[in-house]
Amino acid sequence: MKKIKIFILAISLGLVGVVTENSFVVNATDFEGKEAEYFNKCASPNLAKGDIAVCNEFKEYLSDKNSSIKDNIVDTKEAIANAKDNMEKITARLNEIDGEIALVEEQITYLETSITNLENSIKEKDNLVKERMYAMQSYVNSNMYAQFIMGASSFEDLFSRISGINEITSYDKELIRSLVDDKLQVEKDKQDAENSKESLVALKSQQEVLLATYKEEAEKLADQLEEAYTQSAQYQDEINAINSNLSSINFADVPSSSSWGKPVTSGVVTSVGYFYPSGAYHLAMDVGVSQGTPVLAPGNGVILYYSGTGCPSPSGYHYGSTCNGGRGNYLIMLVSIDGYTYGIKYYHFNQTSVSGIRSGVVVTKGQTVGYSGNSGQTTGPHLHMEIVNLGSMSLEEGAAYYARYGSTFGLGSNSAARYLNRCDVRGPVCQQNVSATYGVSMGSRF
Repeated sequence: MKKIKIFILAISLGLVGVVTENSFVVNATDFEGKEAEYFNKCASPNLAKGDIAVCNEFKEYLSDKNSSIKDNIVDTKEAIANAKDNMEKITARLNEIDGEIALVEEQITYLETSITNLENSIKEKDNLVKERMYAMQSYVNSNMYAQFIMGASSFEDLFSRISGINEITSYDKELIRSLVDDKLQVEKDKQDAENSKESLVALKSQQEVLLATYKEEAEKLADQLEEAYTQSAQYQDEINAINSNLSSINFADVPSSSSWGKPVTSGVVTSVGYFYPSGAYHLAMDVGVSQGTPVLAPGNGVILYYSGTGCPSPSGYHYGSTCNGGRGNYLIMLVSIDGYTYGIKYYHFNQTSVSGIRSGVVVTKGQTVGYSGNSGQTTGPHLHMEIVNLGSMSLEEGAAYYARYGSTFGLGSNSAARYLNRCDVRGPVCQQNVSATYGVSMGSRF
């Protein structure tokens, strides 16, 4: 069978272009904005000796770009840390305000009870005074006098009517007046407390708005950080893939599989579609598995890139590791299924390597290509699987496409961009819905 070789020159930290055969002299000062042109030139197996020096300069140019991205990552992480610090301070202040509101509400409840008690005391004293007035009627010549006194419509009216009568002692009048004054003061205290509560509620609302602002800023920065990690990891992917050098691959010896094979020997589906249950982008299917579960080739194909086992894979809960851009130990491969070619991405392998698995190796459907783990940005042991539909490309053409565009296959450097290029809305090359491909839903088992 005809042996087809792909030669890729190890000169780049970035995306590698399609090979070209013509030779021309390049000028290092023209790199900006013409990267694709130089990718093609410097990746050519027919590179002229006179261009090697310039291509080395181009390599340094790409290295500088990658260094700049890494600097941006550091700055963005610092900005995220500052935003989170502000969020923590605001959250603490909100807790304080909630406590202050609770105290004021208790105060208001107490004052309302005090007002009720004072009203009852005033009413009770009023009744006692009226009863004494009835008892004193025998000392007054006319019943009209008592009716005149008892006909008062309020305490103020009552005091006015009895101002000239000596039968009501000054003690009674002072006691009632004191009770009325106390009630007025308590009502004022209650109004002050209600005003204080209103101010605290307004302050809480302001703090919540500020917290939402910082949260939105942190989310935007997190998206930028994800994009930067992806871009930087892509640069590293490419130089690793170039160094591995996809050569001597006999694509003619790889028959197309008739159907999709399962990705793991056993596991439970924990994420489907294009989003996490929380609503965040996630263009993959996650399968919850035990550490060390065999991960299988879903079809006959070839390994494009294997990261190795350099990322730790701890047991239990593990989140936030940026090893290999959060992907941990991972593998990218091409498979041929029912005459169509697909790019497969497997993330979060453990640190156990499979003998013979490396870039350029042909694999068969159901063959173990790695073991599940907890490496990278994970919340527990699981397999992350993505599918890129390359349509009717041959495996050879798919390998050349990967060599040109890297692990994103040209669909975008972040999840939002790749979502816009999903197969639901466009044809190949496109991001495929993995769970729909397998016909599974949340909780399904392999």
